[in-house]
Amino acid sequence: MQENEWYTTPQAAKVIGISANHMRNLIRTGKAMPIKQIGGTWLFTLEEIERVRNRKGQIKRKPPAPRGHPSPEDSRTDDNSPV
Repeated sequence: MQENEWYTTPQAAKVIGISANHMRNLIRTGKAMPIKQIGGTWLFTLEEIERVRNRKGQIKRKPPAPRGHPSPEDSRTDDNSPV
């Protein structure tokens, strides 16, 4: 990677090790700052990619739901369903 190159959102996400959707969420919340937008494409510098990568451990994520256990939504019953 050269420092004068620009990277698209999917390319930046791949370098960081996150999904492109996660990267877009970081943009929306101000935790990732692209250098510019051309059309609908955000562009990142290598410096910004490194900054986001270095704070990756600080990005809070929702813990995964335990497997094999129903979620609260699954345990709800319809008022019309037989009990």
